Amino acid sequence: MPEKVNGIVLDIFKFKESSVICKVFTLQHGSISIIVNGIGKIKSEINLIHLQPLSEIEFVAYLKGQKGVIKVKELNILNSTFGIKPNIKKYSISFFISEIVFRTFKEWEVDHDLYELLCYINSVIIDDNQNIQDIHLFFMNKYVNILGFSLGKYSDLQIIIDHDLQKYLIDLIGLDLYSPFCTNKKVRASLVNFYMNYLGRCIEMPTIKSLQILEEVLS
Repeated sequence: MPEKVNGIVLDIFKFKESSVICKVFTLQHGSISIIVNGIGKIKSEINLIHLQPLSEIEFVAYLKGQKGVIKVKELNILNSTFGIKPNIKKYSISFFISEIVFRTFKEWEVDHDLYELLCYINSVIIDDNQNIQDIHLFFMNKYVNILGFSLGKYSDLQIIIDHDLQKYLIDLIGLDLYSPFCTNKKVRASLVNFYMNYLGRCIEMPTIKSLQILEEVLS
């Protein structure tokens, strides 16, 4: 029996002329791969550009007992990170966050806290009134906690952090909801490197290709 599934787009690539394969983090089934047909056709309401990283979608598919790529019957865009005007900063941050999850979170592992966090990040990014310059740092701090590697214990791991960076890190750890907290580009870049190194100590950390693009855009 088909079921309705809520998901957040993590990655997407063309499969055929009018088909795409999406890596999606779902509320009900964790990270899965789906195939969507009819993208970009004249009668289609969904184009490739609507399925940007961190876009929130809803689809119908047969998932019971399924593995591998899942064929989608229906798909609706709930909240797309693609706006009226192209925004390279929003895209770069969305791409970076989605790649972190795509490359480090296990397939088919359900985590409601992570799903809620991604939905919250999406809501902040699509809000044109928000200053999103630190949203990726807010995400990374919450993400390491979800993975079970609380930064409250980072001193136990003998991670040495620059004294000038400590204030910003403490401020970041204290945020329950997002708000910009850092105006220093150098500090922001240092905090990204700190979190990447921290994750690398806790898990097998693959190369995050979007990191260089993010650094260039926010520099």
